[in-house]
Amino acid sequence: MRLVVWGLCGGGLGLLACLRARRDVIIQRQRGVTFGEANFAHTTFAPLLVSVMCAVVLGLFAKKYVDDVTVLTSAFLLFSGTRLSVIDIDTHTLPRRVLLWSVAVFAPLLFIAAVASKDLVLTRILLGSLIMWCVMKVLEVLSRGDLGPADVTFAAYLGLFLGGLSLELIATALVASFVCGGGVAVVLLLARRAGRTTHLPFGPFLFFGALVAVLR
Repeated sequence: MRLVVWGLCGGGLGLLACLRARRDVIIQRQRGVTFGEANFAHTTFAPLLVSVMCAVVLGLFAKKYVDDVTVLTSAFLLFSGTRLSVIDIDTHTLPRRVLLWSVAVFAPLLFIAAVASKDLVLTRILLGSLIMWCVMKVLEVLSRGDLGPADVTFAAYLGLFLGGLSLELIATALVASFVCGGGVAVVLLLARRAGRTTHLPFGPFLFFGALVAVLR
């Protein structure tokens, strides 16, 4: 019963994340700061697809972690990460205002969870974020424009939770992110849906990598 409840909560959060992302995409395009013209958020199947995905992910997380405080914290990360990923797919941007709002809400939740739960360790939360930021910052410089400052910030945001659980998850998340991103790029090249100069939004791959690391 507990898993069903959390799964339903995940579905609702997924739907809300998709609807909020739709509005954010419109705002980004009105401001003229977009670098992509996809329309995933506004398709008819997007809300259902995102809802099902979030329901499954949060249900799996609730199965792995017994403490509901930890699951609640992960639920917000799932909501915010999904919202940012959908925005990135359509606009190739990770809005600063959404990132800052997410951090402002997530930081107190993490602190409470670290105090109330044995799953998260307070001293590792900031360390995990710092490690993710440093690694991604180096990769941003080496990528010569393929990765942006917003990707670095998003990675640091995900690192708060990953580090709080275990610093080992950071390596897993990064490897999974780049393997998935590279795999998608190869498939698109073979299908002739992308060229050598095509830029893919990396935010969704970062988020996917974080989910893989947490749920593996």
